Amino acid sequence: MRALTAGAECRTRMNAFRHVDQELQNLGSVGRSSPEHRKHLLQVFHGMRALESALKEVIKSYGFIPKDTLGGILHQLHGFPVSHPAHLNQNQLRHFLRTVLTQRN
Repeated sequence: MRALTAGAECRTRMNAFRHVDQELQNLGSVGRSSPEHRKHLLQVFHGMRALESALKEVIKSYGFIPKDTLGGILHQLHGFPVSHPAHLNQNQLRHFLRTVLTQRN
């Protein structure tokens, strides 16, 4: 995720990705939390915030306005032209919807 955002940051010369790094740092720090169920909930929360924030910033870096939801963002990436570097093909879209979005919900 850091590589993805670093590439977009390099391309746009924007420093809009600091909050993604903050979420990733928070994700690492909750490993010491207890009880166990709280730790897992916080890990999912910070991980999903980092993922959604990173994808939104990548979409913005290409000059588009990102959708509000993770599902909307994934569909938006699927709608990019096939030659676009951020394009998700149908199989990738289905995979991410099944493994990320459904699992999170």
